[in-house]
Amino acid sequence: MKARRGSEPQALVRVLDANFNRAIEGCRVIEDTLRLSSRRPAQSQSEFFELKTIRHRLSYLRARFGVRRLVKARCVAVDPGAYRKHREERRYRTHFAMLVANLQRVKESLRVIEEVGRAVPASGRLFENAKRLRFRTYELEEHLLGGGRACPGQS
Repeated sequence: MKARRGSEPQALVRVLDANFNRAIEGCRVIEDTLRLSSRRPAQSQSEFFELKTIRHRLSYLRARFGVRRLVKARCVAVDPGAYRKHREERRYRTHFAMLVANLQRVKESLRVIEEVGRAVPASGRLFENAKRLRFRTYELEEHLLGGGRACPGQS
């Protein structure tokens, strides 16, 4: 028997909602940083457009899943993590630290979307698309933090 759309546990949809938001917000922070404060405009331009593509694809996945469905499941008032400040949430010491933190945020959120997407009925190919975006983010991270060097054994 095929599960009906909307029959999934609301807690899982809340997890997806939080992680779509977190991933899209993390992309926007990196994107704007690359666009507006880069010291390497030529190199950053391609990274900027790649990140913008990832963010737009995430927004598309979110829309396909159903923005109304996600927002309907949201309940900020009972989210124990909504207003709590973790000791790691301090000021960034450097511009680089901010980029690293937001890349990590995007990767982790995509992984959660991928895993929860496997458990939510009627989510289609959500988890497969999230996985592809996660690996694109890994590649982008290599270029941003690794200087775009070739992998060992590759020319």
